[in-house]
Amino acid sequence: MAVEAATSYDLLPYSARPYALTHPDNLATLGGLAGLRPPPLERCRVLELGCGAGGNLIPMAVVLPGATFVGLDLSERQIGDARKLADVVGLTNITFQVQNILAVEESLGRFDFIVCHGVFSWVPPDVQDAILTICRRNLEDAGIAFVSYNAYPGWHIKGVVRELLLQRVLTTDAPQEQVRQARTVLEQTGRDLADRRDAYSRLLRTRVESAASGSDTYLFHDYLEEINQPIYFQEFVEQAVAHGLQYLGDGRLRATAPAAPDRIERDQHSDFLVNRSFRRSLLCHADARLDPKVAAASLLHCHVTARTRPLSATPDVDSDSTEEFVGPGERPWPTSNRLQKALLVSVAGRYPATLSFSELAVEIGRRLGSAPDPADLAGSVQRCWAAELVDLRLHPPHLPERIAERPAASPLARAQARAGPEVTNLRHHSVGLDPVAQAMLCLLDGAHDRAALAAELRVLAELQSPSVEDLDAGAREPERWRNDIDGSLERMLRFFQRSALLVS
Repeated sequence: MAVEAATSYDLLPYSARPYALTHPDNLATLGGLAGLRPPPLERCRVLELGCGAGGNLIPMAVVLPGATFVGLDLSERQIGDARKLADVVGLTNITFQVQNILAVEESLGRFDFIVCHGVFSWVPPDVQDAILTICRRNLEDAGIAFVSYNAYPGWHIKGVVRELLLQRVLTTDAPQEQVRQARTVLEQTGRDLADRRDAYSRLLRTRVESAASGSDTYLFHDYLEEINQPIYFQEFVEQAVAHGLQYLGDGRLRATAPAAPDRIERDQHSDFLVNRSFRRSLLCHADARLDPKVAAASLLHCHVTARTRPLSATPDVDSDSTEEFVGPGERPWPTSNRLQKALLVSVAGRYPATLSFSELAVEIGRRLGSAPDPADLAGSVQRCWAAELVDLRLHPPHLPERIAERPAASPLARAQARAGPEVTNLRHHSVGLDPVAQAMLCLLDGAHDRAALAAELRVLAELQSPSVEDLDAGAREPERWRNDIDGSLERMLRFFQRSALLVS
């Protein structure tokens, strides 16, 4: 394609969103579970290579005001946008620089965490080498680097779609025009495959539909950029080892045990089994000591938060009866284990707040009549975490368990709501808002009491009806909503609270 890397991201910026797996809290938690002693997060230093418009780095700086953050990117437009948002929020612990990765030197300093998300596969080999060099040279002794990349074998079939588009889309300096042409090609290809029933056609049709359903930025930068070179996981690890680094684990795939000697081979085999197309690899120094004692003790310092809730309104935890829990994706998870049931019910009951290990032990003891053995509880916590039933955090955000009379939302979320319907919460996730919720969130500055908020909501009620999915079905009925302003306000505030948008 004719558009160069710097100008393509200036002309068609990538979505500036948070990526929870790159958060220092997640990286430190995973490092601790692997046996690496994490640094104090309150004063950590974080570098992001290819930071874009700061949508990932700025929310980190908000929740860790004593830490230091540096973002580098080649796109002047995106760096300008990042600086503007940081200024609006009033951040003083973050800096953004327009800089080529090849120009990064040792003088930039050393960092506890280095993040390079969505860059490695889209740059030439010399820049890939520079990324790994930075991950060694600029990383603290116990530091962790996060590098994501497109992976084979999953990208083989996606690569067919990319090659199809590269052959059919005309060369132009206008990314939006290339995207328009690409959508036309995808639509025609989908029609050509519609009546074919062989396995290859079904697989290709799935990938064509996936590409077509993506945003313009996703379609252009994943399928139309001049460079997009996937790699096998094992080959990436070999490159990292050659640069004095070792593979610590995956940023998303949760393991229940420390790394085994054959883990690289085993993880590569798993990629073939599931046709994995994207990897998020954690790296540390080759000589970093992974202490089993640190791994065993790390759970004692973690806070636990729910990803699931009991299906029953009155779950029975003090018997061997089976209870079902549901979480993201609404996939049921049954268990008859008393300790696991008590654990999951306890953390679900405190959501969105977290429970420290000691608080969790007390809560479970209250439910079961006796305190659990710490080793048994640690094992259950780790198994539930590996099954993605709970999340673990070393530095949880301070979230209010009660909604104040004058509720206040995160300053970042308020600033983002003034610009668009998508905001970042204090758990480093994106939250979509309808127009009413978007307008109301802007008012949650701690100065408006319930009466003032209800008055503002009443004005909005005359203009439009809400569609916030988290309000109950009755509240989404326009007439009932207009006639129950106080009730609708409370439901909306609870939605903000459970979405981790309110501050203490």
